[in-house]
Amino acid sequence: MKSPRSYLREPQIQYLSQLLDEIQNGELFVPQFQMFWNKKKRLELLQSIEENMPIGSLLVWRTQHRLPIFVQLDGHTLPSIPEQAQQTAYTYLLDGQQRLLTLFAALEQPVNSTKTCSYFYDLGKEEFILSDRKKPKPTWMPVNILLDSLALLKFQRTLKDNELIQKTERLSYTFRNYKIAIIPIATNDLGYAKTVFQRINGKGTLMI
Repeated sequence: MKSPRSYLREPQIQYLSQLLDEIQNGELFVPQFQMFWNKKKRLELLQSIEENMPIGSLLVWRTQHRLPIFVQLDGHTLPSIPEQAQQTAYTYLLDGQQRLLTLFAALEQPVNSTKTCSYFYDLGKEEFILSDRKKPKPTWMPVNILLDSLALLKFQRTLKDNELIQKTERLSYTFRNYKIAIIPIATNDLGYAKTVFQRINGKGTLMI
């Protein structure tokens, strides 16, 4: 079995983009036991990253247990858990789901997606928006190009104002370099995992 990533041995600070890649590549799974945030909270999360504010740590769980996971997310087909020997260990996002799923939906939506509702950044008002407009305003930058250099360059070529182009560069740089603290637990004890989850989430219950 491949050696687990370093944050499974000790806490680590990791780039946001790396975490999103791990979900996309089937290295980090998202269990089906939490609800999504409302629109206001999702936009505030993006705004916090733009302002370089901390958004809290994430808790990951390394275990041999197989849990129900999300395999469809905002038009994405995510990897399912492989059918392997029972001793295979899996890594789940135990706490911080709403945050990471919001960021995944906003930043990893395919550039050519036909999804009716998308995240944008209004370069004029300097704020994030969630809109279903088929023809967004010219100064609305799609959030899903922030980590895609070629798509970002293509959008920049549509702008006539150097100041607006500089804004896109600053925002892309911020998201590319944003880091999040990862806190691990490694256990096959379901009771222990439930206790950790409940103490972090107050009245929340881990349904496994």
